[in-house]
Amino acid sequence: MLKKIMFVLFCAVFLSGCYFTIEPIYTEKDKISDDGIVGKWGQVDKKGSWQFSKDEKGNTYTLVLGEGINNTSIFTVTLVKIGKYKYLDMLADNKRVENQNSDFKALLLGCHSFFRYSIENNKIVVTQYDLAWLEKRLKTKKLNLHYFDRREGFYFSDSTEDLQKAIIAIEDKEEAFLKDKVSLERVK
Repeated sequence: MLKKIMFVLFCAVFLSGCYFTIEPIYTEKDKISDDGIVGKWGQVDKKGSWQFSKDEKGNTYTLVLGEGINNTSIFTVTLVKIGKYKYLDMLADNKRVENQNSDFKALLLGCHSFFRYSIENNKIVVTQYDLAWLEKRLKTKKLNLHYFDRREGFYFSDSTEDLQKAIIAIEDKEEAFLKDKVSLERVK
């Protein structure tokens, strides 16, 4: 039951009306290590947690979303710096397909999902793009990316280089991002 609650929370906050990429948003040179992210994080007055651990090889992290071994959703996260900001590039662990949430299926297909993040005052602050703003720019060709629109959100099929150009082009446009940021506090 907790698994379903956590996944509904995750999808409501992050995947509902989201953006996915077929290619990663990074190259090897963009990968960073940020061990400040390692640990258990959560939101005040909400059950469940996000637990990051560093993988033994490379600059990747494992994100366990939920509580306990049988109530989890697992992601491989690559931390990257593009332009001025840091991002979480997330891939679902497709070896664990027990979660049947429809929004999660895009990630099981190997699509990437990414979010800007920072660590401020012992909190992880996660920022998402405003999909209404993105949609307007895409439809008027002010943001030149190849995409298709599904009920889960936008799927971008551009090269890593073109994705990075688009990310950098809008990185300082406040209106491109949702005003409500998700703040996760360290859980002891």
